[in-house]
Amino acid sequence: MTVSDNKDAYSFLYPFGWQEVVIEGQDKVYKDVIEPLESVSVNLIPTSKQTIKITV
Repeated sequence: MTVSDNKDAYSFLYPFGWQEVVIEGQDKVYKDVIEPLESVSVNLIPTSKQTIKITV
């Protein structure tokens, strides 16, 4: 499954069957309903960087 946030300009994939939960201070949080210790979250912080891409 894909989450896209056009306002904050990010997207990510999360496994099928996970559910979104609301946690104060986090932009997005998804948890596995079967394994509750497995989750993914997005927390935005201000930065002066223009990109987080790694160049090799």
